[in-house]
Amino acid sequence: MRTIAHFIPLQFAGTQSTVSVSNTTSTEILASNTARKYLLLQNNGVNDIHLSLDGTAATTSDFVIASSGGSLELATGVPTGQINGLAVTASTDIVVLEG
Repeated sequence: MRTIAHFIPLQFAGTQSTVSVSNTTSTEILASNTARKYLLLQNNGVNDIHLSLDGTAATTSDFVIASSGGSLELATGVPTGQINGLAVTASTDIVVLEG
């Protein structure tokens, strides 16, 4: 019998936090971290959040995480720079898990 693939689950010591994202100015969600290998962002608020994953200030033309549970999970190609957000109509919370 041959083993074609062997899956080893990702294991890490993650850090979870909640950040209130402003709707008036770009908010830092995560500082740059060259050791970042996993990222989960979940919008727990009632407003959409625009994300900038390249260290620049977030604008309304950036990637959007939908309100009420929209999420972004990255286990490969994880950005290591600063991550910023901008809420659409009112400040809203985003839950962050970084590892």
